[in-house]
Amino acid sequence: MNACCHAKERRRSEEAELQRMPRLIFKFAGGPLDGKTVAGKPQEEGEARVYYILSYHGRLGRRFRVASDYAVNFLATEQLKVPSTSR
Repeated sequence: MNACCHAKERRRSEEAELQRMPRLIFKFAGGPLDGKTVAGKPQEEGEARVYYILSYHGRLGRRFRVASDYAVNFLATEQLKVPSTSR
């Protein structure tokens, strides 16, 4: 089999696995998302699917990089100061 056929077969097996998957529940502890719960199925669009993919298919203990509310608000209200390289 060539690489294209392998990729298609792998994609089909991943899709079949996602169809068999039960509902996902992510409970966050610590950091800016402390106490947040996200639920859904991996085959459905939404936050649960994003976190499922980022967690290497549901690996327990996976850490996520998330900007805090303070950082987002600061960047939204303050003008980004980038030194100009042109004269």
